[in-house]
Amino acid sequence: MTTFPYDIASFLCSRAVATGQNTIIPDSLLEAFQTATICFYKGIADYLELGKGIWFKRHGNVTEFLDGFNEPASHPQGPRKTHYR
Repeated sequence: MTTFPYDIASFLCSRAVATGQNTIIPDSLLEAFQTATICFYKGIADYLELGKGIWFKRHGNVTEFLDGFNEPASHPQGPRKTHYR
């Protein structure tokens, strides 16, 4: 059984947290592990529901989550930034 979803996602997220950068996840990773992607997105649904530009952006074939140190901790539209990883 492949353990990507949380192993690689944890690696990507922990690297971003350690450097204070936004988390960036390529579509290829999400497509390769569709079940894990669904579970991941369910966990952050409140952030995704607000739409692009609030808590995430799309750049070509990657999703950038606006969770870095230089991003606002809250938006009038929705939930306060938490460590959702």
